[in-house]
Amino acid sequence: MEKPSLARPLILVFFVIGISLLHYLTPLQLPYMHDIFQHLYYLPIILVALWFGLRGGFLSSRLGAAITRKIIKSHGGSLLGKSTEGSGTAVTAG
Repeated sequence: MEKPSLARPLILVFFVIGISLLHYLTPLQLPYMHDIFQHLYYLPIILVALWFGLRGGFLSSRLGAAITRKIIKSHGGSLLGKSTEGSGTAVTAG
């Protein structure tokens, strides 16, 4: 019986950490870069789903969402640098 390879999990960890660092270290003045980096999280999700099945893909997507949520909260709730919390403005349909 073959010993399981650590190559695939290490590749996935590398992708997630790399994408997270790019996303976290990008200045708020570059919102289009944040959009690109946020969509890069799909790559490890797809790889996990291909390598470990549907359950692995689902768990990977939850991890990516949690990391993205943490990054957004660390930037004050807005990747555009403008938090709407407490601004006194409201958007109404009309």
